Amino acid sequence: TNVQEIYKILNLPDVFTRLEMNTSQLATIEHLLTPFLNGCQNNSPTLSEMIVLAKKYDGVLDCYIVNSDRSDTRFSCEGIFFPKISRRNIMAIVSKYPDADEMSVNNNNLRLWWD
Repeated sequence: TNVQEIYKILNLPDVFTRLEMNTSQLATIEHLLTPFLNGCQNNSPTLSEMIVLAKKYDGVLDCYIVNSDRSDTRFSCEGIFFPKISRRNIMAIVSKYPDADEMSVNNNNLRLWWD
């Protein structure tokens, strides 16, 4: 399955795993994410939208992988962190995604998270 391939490429044990992925790390598995791109929960953006945001603003995705021995096997992201982002871009992102369950702005950092 794609999840098993992701574990293999990232050299991870096949257990529930949390990951912080920058865009270069994401590029190594992006071809395996197609089945998960349109998935989202509640008011969160889709995985596809999060990837676009991460690439556009040099963000780091807060993701997890549910291992292959479970019936709900998946790759999902529930948050994104922008470590160096302009105030203008912070405002653009916040206005587009005002329904984040958690949002923090600190100097030129922005973190959004959805449950």
